[in-house]
Amino acid sequence: MDHVSEKVDIAIQRLIQDFKRVPNKYLTEDDVRMHLCSFLMDDFGMVERTEDDDFSIPLHSEVRWWGPNKRKDRTDVVIFDVSRLSVTRSVVSGLYSFGFIPKKEYASSAPLAAIELKLRRSDGVGNANFRSQIKEDIDKLKELKEMLSSNYSQNLVCRVIALDKKEQINSLSIDAPEDYLIYSFCGR
Repeated sequence: MDHVSEKVDIAIQRLIQDFKRVPNKYLTEDDVRMHLCSFLMDDFGMVERTEDDDFSIPLHSEVRWWGPNKRKDRTDVVIFDVSRLSVTRSVVSGLYSFGFIPKKEYASSAPLAAIELKLRRSDGVGNANFRSQIKEDIDKLKELKEMLSSNYSQNLVCRVIALDKKEQINSLSIDAPEDYLIYSFCGR
């Protein structure tokens, strides 16, 4: 797991450096996701064999969660253990018919990392609202980590990246586990 967190953190640092160097390259949250994924592809873009003898890569976006507590939220970027990912219709349909997962044509109880992204533009929401959005993402990841730990004995690397173009927030005053939150301001 340490190698996953280390590789994720290196890609995040590359993103932060790029954001500070060329902040207006990041116009939308989708831009942030695209550039982060381009950095993550070096370590998580290799095609691997899936649990059901097909092929995929570890890196995915907009992953919808499910499980014992029937979650309905999504995560911006997720890295899977491909050896425990199922993608073939016959296997996934079988799981669906037993009510284990919604019909999304993939299934895995082994995500390795989940990353949420926030971008506040120069005309964006106020500080209190931005803090609230960040806190919601942190809380969501805490719940996911707990669900995976309790039900699947799976540890999850969690990160929330908040890029800010509006104004420097010196103290976010958000209770976040160590390494969960990466905040960066760049106003030009």
